[in-house]
Amino acid sequence: MGSPMLIALGCIFALMGLIGFCGTLKKISWMLLVFFVVVLIIFILQVIAAVFLLLPNSVKENALSSLEVKFVESLRTKYDQDQSFTDIWNVTMTKLNCCGYKGYKDFTNSTLKGSSEYPKQCCKSVKKCEKVEAEKENIRGCIHVLFDENIPISGALSFLIGILEIVAMFVSLKIYRCLRRLPDLPDPFSNNL
Repeated sequence: MGSPMLIALGCIFALMGLIGFCGTLKKISWMLLVFFVVVLIIFILQVIAAVFLLLPNSVKENALSSLEVKFVESLRTKYDQDQSFTDIWNVTMTKLNCCGYKGYKDFTNSTLKGSSEYPKQCCKSVKKCEKVEAEKENIRGCIHVLFDENIPISGALSFLIGILEIVAMFVSLKIYRCLRRLPDLPDPFSNNL
């Protein structure tokens, strides 16, 4: 699910780079303007996401509280009933070393095959995970793992990419302004010399 999205984003960024490059090489000002506008939109969305990432965890949890109810309810009703839903959550919980959205209690009173059983990710040391073992191990919920471990790295990376985007916007706007002031010059790469 994440890989195709990253590949699509990479293709969009490559296309934007190509538009900026061709606009500069062929002296086509509208291509540079399109490049600038798209990079500006991406930059604005990135700043909004970065501001959200830098908020304290309590503020983020409050902002996501309406989603929490939906996540927990879907875990209780769909987990172990809908195979694709179960597979996505199993992969997520395994990769992040977490259990449920906020913890093992998300699976209490759920529709799991054994009503007293919990997903194996909620108990690392036993094969059959029941409430006593899940309570004893008390593995953190996935939302806490994301907030505490993965988001700070994303914030730092977002900041570095933002600097590159500012430079790209500055350069494209400078070239655009220069092209608007220059008279039409012959293309040095054409065969009409």
